[in-house]
Amino acid sequence: MMESYEFISTSSSSFFQGGVSATANIDSIIYSSLKNTLESIKTLLEISKINDGFGLVRKYFEGVIIDIYKTVYLREKYDFSKTLYVDMIEKWYKGEKSLPPYKNMISYLNRAKSLDKIRQYFDISENGYYNSIKDKCNDNLHYNKFVYMLLNNSDYYFKDRESYLSLILSCIANIFELHIACIFLLHPEYLTSTDYIDCLECGETPIEGSQNWVSPFGENLFNKLWTNKPEIAKCIKDNTFLIFEDDR
Repeated sequence: MMESYEFISTSSSSFFQGGVSATANIDSIIYSSLKNTLESIKTLLEISKINDGFGLVRKYFEGVIIDIYKTVYLREKYDFSKTLYVDMIEKWYKGEKSLPPYKNMISYLNRAKSLDKIRQYFDISENGYYNSIKDKCNDNLHYNKFVYMLLNNSDYYFKDRESYLSLILSCIANIFELHIACIFLLHPEYLTSTDYIDCLECGETPIEGSQNWVSPFGENLFNKLWTNKPEIAKCIKDNTFLIFEDDR
């Protein structure tokens, strides 16, 4: 997962991003930040601080929701012919104003047409599966059970420690899957192959359609996530301009 964010952070950095005054692509910075949060979680889990890990999973989840919200909002509001910047995102970028509260962002995303195709596979409704991940993290964050104290103290025997470790990893994996699905649909350009540009730089004529080829890394990531989930795989393929190896 960290490797994936690092790859997408690098690949997105060369793309222009409209709607904000940043000279750099802010998506690249966001992906890098999320990669670093996962690295922090990994460090905590390696020293058995599972409860603290849940706190950072909540932070990771918020970061993913913010990125999806920002992307959808820019997609729907940015119009170069009318304005250079989208006011809400521009003020957030400059630190002048916060984005809406979590519930408002979730409500907006559940109405967004650009997510219609995948919402049935990723339930981000107010009482849906992803909200239950947030609740699990909040339980740990606020020590709603004494057992959460034990999750941060490896000096005491606790028979269910492994099950909580499995739970935190499951939460992270599901958040990651939601995010990558949205990137495939909303920012497929970040996952394109360099074949087209490479040909131009070498003075050769690119193969027709190669500008839309998915990168080897993107194809491998896609297969790891959705080979065993054909409905999601088909949904994403049907709703992105990316051309996969089997379809060339």
